[in-house]
Amino acid sequence: MKAAIATNRFGLGATPVELKVAADDPVGHVVAQIVPIHLNKTNSSQSIALTLNRYRKDNSEESKDEARKFRQATYKRLSIGTLNNAISSTQPFMWRMLDFFSNHFSVTAQGAYLTALSPTLEREAIAPNLLGNFSDMLLSVCRHPVMLVYLNNEKSFGKNSRLGKKGKGLNENLAREILELHTLGLNGGYTQSDVIALANGISGWGVQAPEKTKAGLFFFRKAGHEPGSQSLLGRLFTQENEEQGEAMLRYIAARPATAKHISEKLVKHVVCDTPSPALLKHVEQTWLDTEGDLKSVYHALVTHPHAWFDTLNKFKTPREFLISTCRGIGLTSLKEGFAMRSLSEMGQAPFKAGSPAGYEDSEDFWNSGYGLMARADWLSSLRINRQVKISELASKLLGSTLSEHTRQLVSRAESRDRAFALLFLSPEFMRR
Repeated sequence: MKAAIATNRFGLGATPVELKVAADDPVGHVVAQIVPIHLNKTNSSQSIALTLNRYRKDNSEESKDEARKFRQATYKRLSIGTLNNAISSTQPFMWRMLDFFSNHFSVTAQGAYLTALSPTLEREAIAPNLLGNFSDMLLSVCRHPVMLVYLNNEKSFGKNSRLGKKGKGLNENLAREILELHTLGLNGGYTQSDVIALANGISGWGVQAPEKTKAGLFFFRKAGHEPGSQSLLGRLFTQENEEQGEAMLRYIAARPATAKHISEKLVKHVVCDTPSPALLKHVEQTWLDTEGDLKSVYHALVTHPHAWFDTLNKFKTPREFLISTCRGIGLTSLKEGFAMRSLSEMGQAPFKAGSPAGYEDSEDFWNSGYGLMARADWLSSLRINRQVKISELASKLLGSTLSEHTRQLVSRAESRDRAFALLFLSPEFMRR
């Protein structure tokens, strides 16, 4: 049982050989995966922005068409590249963590700029900080051009700044989402005055034209920064310029409300929608004790006995379902077009949540008649090795979590395709 939990709850679905690998030490199998992951570093946000600029300067119809093709191709290549890394990985727990934080810091691929650049946020700001301190991840995300543009902070200027006095106003979007979604949570004790204070603290944080820099697209516009001190959550921040916003973000990241909010969200993502209070408290306390050291937080989660209960309560999202199915039948990658259509038809296209809150992570949202039909239709489009015996595959993927009922349904199915569908649409496979 524990091996199946290790590979399905903490991983992204067992491969046909992974249960045997995990059987001797299921907890150790997961802990060993808590090491850095690596993504292809081509197609940086800066290089993409440079290409977009070149197309924009050439305003011909042909150039506009080429720009559209470039945006879509870049979006697909980077999004599905990450997906295929997760499908083929031998450390799926860390790819699960990347998916979690990518959705936590959700951005939507919309418009010319964000369509092309949205996938770079998780590659450049989240993945490099997955095993570090949460405050470093938060700062990296908030300085990234995708987040700054998505939540309009590149156009946010303090009322009393030089640009503000010329009529350019303050935008509260990024500050509000940092407090409500990214750190403290909706019930984290902040007020509207705190939103304004943080917005002032990060005013002037924007994006530089890519041809003007080789050191990244983040740019601090001193002329747009609100001068003077800011009072946030009862603390006075007297720093000047960019350092003020940085100090404020590090302070928020270290707040107990942030530990509580993100720890609970993480545990619910990995374990179940209603985890035990003891597990929640343990992970939250580890966050507080280590000041947000994410590696320690992961370790606390995967080694706690309450994370290893035998019942399968967490319903897979479409992305999890697709990845685990591919891993289960031995696929190591999908073609870009097919993968993108598949995720879109099942309702979870990459970077298309349409909200800074990201995609929902609960059974109430995903377990619907329409959603199940979409998964069944997708399964029917797959072709698997005819040499594989579905009844044997069931045991290899689910181990002792496989119920006798499902075992019999699969073994007695009137066709191989029917047996395949019964296995991958079974409650044991759809949950983890």
